[in-house]
Amino acid sequence: MSDTFTEVVTELEEKFERHPVWVWYDSSEKYGNVIDDIEATMEDRGVNVARYDGSFLELKRRLWEEDNDIEEEWLFYIPKWRDEAEWFMDVHRLGRQFRPGATVGDRPASKYLVGKEDRIPDEYANWGQNETQLSRAFFCVLFETPNHSPRDYIVQYLADPDTYRDTIEEHGQGHEWEHLLQETYGISAGLDAEEIATEVLFGELQHSSPTDRYDRLAADETQTATELCEYWQKIDTATYLEYAASVSEDRNLTQEVVGSDSLEWASNSFRQVDDGLVQLCLNRLSQADFDELPTIATELESVVERRQNGFWYDEGHAGYWDILDHGLEVLNDAGSAIDEIEAEGYDPRALAERYTDDWWTIDAAYRRYVRSVKDNRRPVEGLHDVRDRITNYYVSFLRTLNRPVAEHLADDPVLGTPQTDFFDSHVDREDGTAVIICDGLRYELARELEERFESDDETDQHTALASAALPSITEVGMATHLPGDLSLKLDSNEDLVVEVDETEISSKRDRKACLNDAGFTVSDIDDVLSTPQKSLKEEGVPPRIVYSGIIDKLGESLDDDKALAQAADHVRDVEDVIQRLRAAGYTRFVVTADHGFLYTEELSDRDKVESLDGVAFTKRRFAAADADAPVIPGEEIIEFDESQLSQLGIEVDDLRLFFPRSVACFKAAGGNMRYFHGGISMQELAVPCLTVTTVEREDEDAPIEYDVSFPDNVTNTIVDVTIAARSSQLSFSRTPTLRLTATVDGREVAEPKLIEVNQGENEATLRLKSGELDEDATILFEAIDEETRETLSKGEAKNDIVMREDFEFDI
Repeated sequence: MSDTFTEVVTELEEKFERHPVWVWYDSSEKYGNVIDDIEATMEDRGVNVARYDGSFLELKRRLWEEDNDIEEEWLFYIPKWRDEAEWFMDVHRLGRQFRPGATVGDRPASKYLVGKEDRIPDEYANWGQNETQLSRAFFCVLFETPNHSPRDYIVQYLADPDTYRDTIEEHGQGHEWEHLLQETYGISAGLDAEEIATEVLFGELQHSSPTDRYDRLAADETQTATELCEYWQKIDTATYLEYAASVSEDRNLTQEVVGSDSLEWASNSFRQVDDGLVQLCLNRLSQADFDELPTIATELESVVERRQNGFWYDEGHAGYWDILDHGLEVLNDAGSAIDEIEAEGYDPRALAERYTDDWWTIDAAYRRYVRSVKDNRRPVEGLHDVRDRITNYYVSFLRTLNRPVAEHLADDPVLGTPQTDFFDSHVDREDGTAVIICDGLRYELARELEERFESDDETDQHTALASAALPSITEVGMATHLPGDLSLKLDSNEDLVVEVDETEISSKRDRKACLNDAGFTVSDIDDVLSTPQKSLKEEGVPPRIVYSGIIDKLGESLDDDKALAQAADHVRDVEDVIQRLRAAGYTRFVVTADHGFLYTEELSDRDKVESLDGVAFTKRRFAAADADAPVIPGEEIIEFDESQLSQLGIEVDDLRLFFPRSVACFKAAGGNMRYFHGGISMQELAVPCLTVTTVEREDEDAPIEYDVSFPDNVTNTIVDVTIAARSSQLSFSRTPTLRLTATVDGREVAEPKLIEVNQGENEATLRLKSGELDEDATILFEAIDEETRETLSKGEAKNDIVMREDFEFDI
């Protein structure tokens, strides 16, 4: 129908052309929503509008005092029945009664809609006469939806039930609301918000889980309840979290899951379901025979994948699924590798090929597993016991892999290209070349770095294997990256002396001087990361060596899992160095290491070998002695003399080296008792040589200026970020990509968001994981150029997401 206000005003204008006084009785106040606008409009047209406010005498007084001869036009609006206006009949007889032709019906909902016609969808234009259309128009207007959408009605109602409940009841739509819920979702809760939420949540539980215990609590239409639940999770996460916590507060759903002994629970309604499922998974792993762990891991993979795709995982409340995911990967892949090694009987070179093709991923999975255990913030019963079993199985893989390496390497000590050939094979002295040498960059970390570049169409990348120069200690490994011949000897104090072209190399200063003489610019990784991009460009692109000693320092100094966890963070630093130098004009990059490392459980006494008599010195993974020293190695020791070291490109003078088999170590002083290098294992010997090549840009891009707006405080898990980007060009010659991050004390509290930025205003959102946020925490937001790795903008915000004391839950 047409707009009620317009119809009434048009009618009144016509009426006043025929008579100067009109009386309008509106007993049900159907037109109460528009009377203010009507009064204003008519008075603008010269009509006096007098509204009854409890006194007919006041209406009469105004008429006699202002227009005693009734020479003007008058409209009297009286929200009462005519029969109740006996005291006004003398005035009424002077005029005529106005009956609006805009029929809106007598139902309370009609009164609500008058004046809101512009918000009523066209398909309900007949709301004044049709009951169904009236109800749908009412809910569309009430919940401000463009069409009939029960799911939006319910989601909004649950967010503010007090406000909506009163309006629904006041306008007589309670029955229609109950009918809508029952017909669409099988919900019988009426206007009780807590009961509506209960039926929705348990409807999803019933639909997605092997249980019928909660039939009496669940909505009848479980499929549509599930769809509503999924929609609610996305549209209003905070309210969903509130009700999910409240509804489950007095129910032990975790015990229900554990008691069922079923892994088929797919429900996302309650966090307790995750808690129960992870307990079942841990029970399976802790009770299985050790040799059966890979088989159990295969059975559990689908459960873990399903839960990682679930709602609670995205909310950051289920970090234990990451722990299980990486742990199961370790068990599966290590089990397959152990079976293959035992069946095939590979020699060291064949083992190196299998390791660099596939088995390096086992080390990577174990590293991710250790990190996820460290990052988990919720205590989980049984997790520690399972962790011991996964670690033990990983160590079994290390022993199975590295025992044949040790047994046969004395006959053929070269796994691949000797590390002493690195300079001649991988380094050129042309402008635009940068070599990054990382102390302790293990092969699997280099492969992870390679994978980071695989999606970049402007680069080619390849990782080759170099065979570490034994012993793989820092002074020796670092010396292999210098131009010249490498030699080792013991001095008069029985200390190891490293020489290149007969020049002693005993410190980083010596290595830097050697490389400077060869025409290289030498930098530390921190220098490159902290130098402004403009300054890097001004330096030009001379052949450059970049040193990093972070990983080995971590391993030697930290006696816990931080060593392995933070080693992975270093991969990002190396990538940032490459991207920053690439933006400065470098086109070829070589990333390598002096050695790898072992990271195991803390070794038991059976893995600790007594120090040898007669040696010059003993480290935890090797010992050194004069060639003529009366040393008897024993069965658990592998000996290298001049012949083996010569094959590795090392000239020695009166020197022998001794190594424990597999993961064993000598009883010697040292730092972290889980981190080792300097011995015979694939993880220590397989040195990566990653080459990344890129095409240098010919045209200089115009600089881009960014203005990034982060919030000052956070009140919702969805955070809006605005990025204004401008340059002197009409359009960007390249589309820049920014990485948006949110961290608390260095810990990520949102998945990083990549956004391609265009000229002008750009908008993006970050979804915070409420389970990772402490009350009143300070959240650090950063915008980082994904190409140059410069931090373009930072912002700190206080966590002001409301903490409901009655639910004890972030909402």
